[in-house]
Amino acid sequence: MPKSITARFGSRVVTVQEALEIRGTEKRTKSQAEFFCEECDKPVRPHKAGGDFAEHFEHLAHNPQCSRSHEKKA
Repeated sequence: MPKSITARFGSRVVTVQEALEIRGTEKRTKSQAEFFCEECDKPVRPHKAGGDFAEHFEHLAHNPQCSRSHEKKA
């Protein structure tokens, strides 16, 4: 499963940890895209580490043209 550990936030590239900190301190609505894939420029969201998964960014919608995107499990 491809994983992305960096994303674009405005004009800078941030790590998942930085994105989680930004998301925790910024007052934004959930519908407002904040982070974008560096490869395809589609919206992504940061996910904390848990279980067998390391922290990573996940596309809001699967993009088959992007190598960093993966299909969500049902």
